[in-house]
Parts: sequence; C-alpha cells; structure tokens
Amino acid sequence: MIQRLKGVDKIASGYTGGIVHGVPTYREVCSGLTGHAEVVQVTFDTDIISYHDLITVFMTSHDPTQLNRQGADIGTQYRSVIYY
Repeated sequence: MIQRLKGVDKIASGYTGGIVHGVPTYREVCSGLTGHAEVVQVTFDTDIISYHDLITVFMTSHDPTQLNRQGADIGTQYRSVIYY
C-alpha cells in the first residue's frame, strides 16, 4: 500500500533492532531468539508527501494493538515499531 503512494521513492524490507550482528537470516529471526523486528525502510520526497501522511496510512493499515502479531503472522518479529 505505502509503495503506491505518490512521493514514495523506494521501499526496502529487512530486519532491525536485534542482537545478532550482520544480516540475520529469515530462519534466525523467526526463531524469536535474535530480537529483530521485520521492518521496511521508506524513502520519500517531503515535497510530495509528508511524514504525517505516511504515518496516517501506516496506522490505518496496521493494527498496533495486536501484541507480536500482524494478521496471520505471529511472533516477536511482528511487534509494532517505528524507527525514525
């Protein structure tokens, strides 16, 4: 959804916030032992779309009240975080 917004230049997925150095594997993150969260990095043009508008879209398409879960995806890697 966010990648289709006018002003969003690039989306990159990955993991952050954990204790494993380097790039952890999907299997390592899914084990729950690394402390990482699944994240996306959004690069955007502030002349076209504001940070506030991005957060509004994110919060209306994401349920931060589900502990360690997003839809059918369950685990600590699916906790709700925003890194700015």
